[in-house]
Amino acid sequence: MFASPVCLPLPPDTLFGALAQGVLPGVYGEHPDFAKIDWSQVEWFKSGQPWTPDPAKSLQANGLQHKDAIRFRTPGLTGIQGTCS
Repeated sequence: MFASPVCLPLPPDTLFGALAQGVLPGVYGEHPDFAKIDWSQVEWFKSGQPWTPDPAKSLQANGLQHKDAIRFRTPGLTGIQGTCS
């Protein structure tokens, strides 16, 4: 459903938890599985490497800088009709 990355111009003092809970629903919320995400199980990647952000800290305090790329994987969800299984 989402074939390319998105750019999110956010202030560096944005809490990481606000990104996951407040920003990403507006970006990916139309995906039928989005509401099923167990955020405590999400696997995060920063520039292709496993990464564990602290939701209580800012983007900057989590080490994110301009043009950093982050991804997340949702264990237990296999995509629309199992396309990611």
